[in-house]
Amino acid sequence: MKILLVNPNTSRHMTYMIEKSARQAASKDVEVIVKNPESGPEAIESFMDEATSTINIIREVIRPSLGKIDAVVIACFDDPGMYALREILDIPVLGIGESSILMALALGWKYSILAVSEKAIPLMENMVFRYGLEKRLASIESMKLSVVDVDRMSEEEVLKPLVEAGERARSRGAEVLILGCAGLAGYDEKLSKKLDMPVIDPVKAGVKLAETILAMRLNISKVGLFSKLVHSEW
Repeated sequence: MKILLVNPNTSRHMTYMIEKSARQAASKDVEVIVKNPESGPEAIESFMDEATSTINIIREVIRPSLGKIDAVVIACFDDPGMYALREILDIPVLGIGESSILMALALGWKYSILAVSEKAIPLMENMVFRYGLEKRLASIESMKLSVVDVDRMSEEEVLKPLVEAGERARSRGAEVLILGCAGLAGYDEKLSKKLDMPVIDPVKAGVKLAETILAMRLNISKVGLFSKLVHSEW
């Protein structure tokens, strides 16, 4: 079983952190291949970043890997390119954003997403509404940083605003917290201990859901939304 885990940005440090978290979650019989494109944005923090990164990951990462992998997981909380890849590929394609929200629904009634930046709040609200999962959303809390900041800060520097965001979410009714950025991979256990509540690492959620879908021999439905009708070359 081979899962291609794609970091859509060009940060090698973030790719390393994503890989570290994924390998902790993956079963022994699962091979996780972690890659990022060589060109594109250093971080995904806007619709333009998403559009640019989607083309790059398709051409630089996905296309060369076809025939060698059993599933794809997009390791960015906004799930860039997920719908497009579900249209053109014949293997399961998951995004860590959708995967982690689905997991949160099984652990508590209300969930909150801990975002890195202020800009991420409306982006994530848009994503949650697109997935139809807004009724059980307690809040989206920002650390008031940028993804680039998090990528360059020490663990202690990241943890302080992350705990503060988690405390705000809890006060607003959250029962489960989701780390709303692949760059926050690995902070789940520390934050859970400090706040005494479930915290989901989205990278781990994406890998485990991909494993489960493959183990059950399921695939993305090609009836309706993800049916193949693609006119562009990819």
